[in-house]
Amino acid sequence: MAKRSARRGPRSGDKETGAVLVEFALVVPLLFLILFGIIDFSLVMFSYISVRQGTSAGAREAAVIGTTGLTAQSCTMAPLLSGSASTDATNLLCYTKNHIGLDPAKTRVSIWFSTTSCTTSTGQPQPCYSAGVPVIVCTQYPASSTTHFFSSLLNNIVLTSKVEIRIENPDPNMTTAQETTLNGSAWPSSCTTP
Repeated sequence: MAKRSARRGPRSGDKETGAVLVEFALVVPLLFLILFGIIDFSLVMFSYISVRQGTSAGAREAAVIGTTGLTAQSCTMAPLLSGSASTDATNLLCYTKNHIGLDPAKTRVSIWFSTTSCTTSTGQPQPCYSAGVPVIVCTQYPASSTTHFFSSLLNNIVLTSKVEIRIENPDPNMTTAQETTLNGSAWPSSCTTP
């Protein structure tokens, strides 16, 4: 009769299985952090690029609106900071929002040009929205975490863009128009000073 040896302790295969589970438990959270980070930050970058391109398109349209005659645009608008906007200004706000292509209810647009010196050097009145005068288009859009993994970091960020361009064609019907900002305060001075 052959003598049987008594086994003591776990088998060799059990040790390896346990080590793999421990390694898996340590690596998986890191992998999820990287994966969710890539998803969230790439979507925020996409939003930022959309905001910048839409702002540029709005500013370019603002420069030439006097001759091209912007067709009627519709969008969801926030209340204006002060007064009312002309039809041309409202169409330009919506045109910019539509070119940004993100949620128009969360997008804020400001169109500003100086209205204080609307006379020529000889003292003759001229439209404020005339050739050579700078017009500023500013936009805001809130960043957000799609995966909710980085909500505390991303949900407090406002993506902003500003484009200043010289008016090429005058438009006597254009007025300034500024929607309320995302945080309810006034637009930064850079959006009202060329």
